[in-house]
Amino acid sequence: MSRATTTATARPEEPTTVNTFRDLANHPAVRAVRADIAAAVERHATLSAGTPDAGPERVGRALAQAAQALEEDPALCLDPQTPHRVDLVAELVRQLRPLSRQAALVAEAERLEQDAGLTEPERYRALVQLGKLNPTAPAQVEELAVRAEEIAAELRAQAAPGQDSPEQRRALAGARLDRRTLAEAADLLRRAVRDAAAIAPDLPEVAAVPAAAAAAEQAAAPTGAACAAPGCAAPLPAAESGRVRRYCSPPCRTRARRAAANG
Repeated sequence: MSRATTTATARPEEPTTVNTFRDLANHPAVRAVRADIAAAVERHATLSAGTPDAGPERVGRALAQAAQALEEDPALCLDPQTPHRVDLVAELVRQLRPLSRQAALVAEAERLEQDAGLTEPERYRALVQLGKLNPTAPAQVEELAVRAEEIAAELRAQAAPGQDSPEQRRALAGARLDRRTLAEAADLLRRAVRDAAAIAPDLPEVAAVPAAAAAAEQAAAPTGAACAAPGCAAPLPAAESGRVRRYCSPPCRTRARRAAANG
């Protein structure tokens, strides 16, 4: 006698339209920004090899911190300001090499000037061999290092690793909507069918446009996102064109950066 057996039918997983951060990492813009920062890191490592000065070392640490922030938060790569920051870091790396050489020559000249074991003719010949010096090079290297550290701190403060829940992802996506372009698109759609609608408003091509314009206009409306600074939940003011607002005020932005630097 055979025993009847029952098997549970697996329920199909509910479809979702929310990508994970792993999926977001494959976004072309994310890959492009990460490739640019990786190229800057590699170029700096090549150009600063054998350079013991503190300036290039500080720039290297800043580059590593910036790359880590972009690795931890792929959505940060989609911020309109991030490619500009990465390009600026790459330019700092390009300028660092010749300035570091000049700073090393200035340091060597100072050493020769203070070397009591040299005769004056020897000192003169050694200084002449150094060639033309840029006395401002050490200060310029310091400025480059400070700027690189500032950019890294900005990226670290803005990074939000682990924001992978559907609600958090929708908030991130909403913050990166180009609302001005959406509003302009709504206006363009209405103007595109204005004359045709006056002639034949029931034309199918014309009738479909008002709904699309209304949808674009609705998407352009602010959603009332809150400030991302620790301890602040104030609503964000309307974002300027091309900028993604995360903080309600400069003090909140500063507090968030300090918290990231200390954390």
